[in-house]
Amino acid sequence: METIDIIIPAYNCSDFLDNCLDSLVKQTYTAWKAILINDGSTDGKTEELCNAWKKKDSRIEVIHFSTNKGVSAARNEGLRHAHSPFLTFLDSDDSLAPNHLESLMKSLTQSGASIAMCGMTRCHHNGRHQCKRSLLPKGTILMQSDLYALTVMDKILSSHLWNKLYRRELFSGIVFPEGRTYEDFAIMLEVMSRVKQLVHTGEASYFYRQTSSGITHTSSLKNLQDFFLAAALRIEQIKAVPFLSAEIKNRLLVWPIKRMFKLFHTIRKAPESEERDWVLEHLTNTLLQCNIPIAIGAFRYQNICYSIQKRLFEREFFRQLRQKVKETSTLS
Repeated sequence: METIDIIIPAYNCSDFLDNCLDSLVKQTYTAWKAILINDGSTDGKTEELCNAWKKKDSRIEVIHFSTNKGVSAARNEGLRHAHSPFLTFLDSDDSLAPNHLESLMKSLTQSGASIAMCGMTRCHHNGRHQCKRSLLPKGTILMQSDLYALTVMDKILSSHLWNKLYRRELFSGIVFPEGRTYEDFAIMLEVMSRVKQLVHTGEASYFYRQTSSGITHTSSLKNLQDFFLAAALRIEQIKAVPFLSAEIKNRLLVWPIKRMFKLFHTIRKAPESEERDWVLEHLTNTLLQCNIPIAIGAFRYQNICYSIQKRLFEREFFRQLRQKVKETSTLS
């Protein structure tokens, strides 16, 4: 059996870590190594739990940071210790169905794809909700241009790292931007640009815990600034990708541009500060470079126009994709 490296950043997660790692050791696919990075936890319990699990299972390697460096630094450290041919990610407050790794590995090896992906089951703090997302028929193969477009549109293929099994070489030279949020959003298009084929397991075997305290549920000025940087990078990535036509690139650019356009009108209402002014200045320049007029009084109208453009493209894209999926051979 080929070994799978699993990178798990952990910070002040003592309430969930046991459940997370328990789901890992119960995997039907047993050839894995967990790289568990304690990111300078201060709760007095996470470090202790990490060490206890290391003693309990020799497949769990633990790395301790003396100070909190952030999830990007933890993932970069994990990548430096990952040497197996296959790689995946797991968040410390999430968990896995028992056959999660097995179904991903089976789909990947049978199809010869670069990535195998599963759907997710969203879990809320007050109990599990069977809200299954990103599901496709088992064995569905997506080719490079389609999977790239789906990632941009955040439809079926999201920028989340954790519901996918990767061939290790896809992350050669990849570095997560440290000190910033939206790190998945920043690097996923670069990874997808290297992928020729992606296969779906047809299952929702990753259990994602939805918490109100997560960074995606806050809108601090720092997070808005980080989001701008990630969206600006995404614009440059779309422009530079070699396998899409100019027409498709222009239509896909609507997604990050609309995000930045909404961000401009959100951050404009924030109290004046150096950070706010920096983001506004760079947002304005980026939008103007994309030939996007900034009409303060016409925000609603412009937003509706972008929404219509997105929906028209999605309608045609998914019509064609459904036809391709019908023609795709299914894994047994």
